[in-house]
Amino acid sequence: MSTGVVVDVDGQDIGMVVDAVTEVSRIPSGSIEPPSSVITTDDSEYLTGIVKTDDKLIILLDIAKVISESEASAIEEIQQSPDAVAA
Repeated sequence: MSTGVVVDVDGQDIGMVVDAVTEVSRIPSGSIEPPSSVITTDDSEYLTGIVKTDDKLIILLDIAKVISESEASAIEEIQQSPDAVAA
């Protein structure tokens, strides 16, 4: 079963279908650190940063880089549509 989440991509609210949501957290921007060399790989360009808590390491994705070029083009097309609903 899938569920949906709404994310902000460059100022635009976008709905995404995901397999599951286990937790929703508010993270102060001051607690976000650059990705550590321990988790840096070829795919690190998709990471915004990491957050260390007492018992977890949270990896933050850059959603704008995760979506494909065709998805980004579709989003831009919708934004420019005269029928687009303003938030």
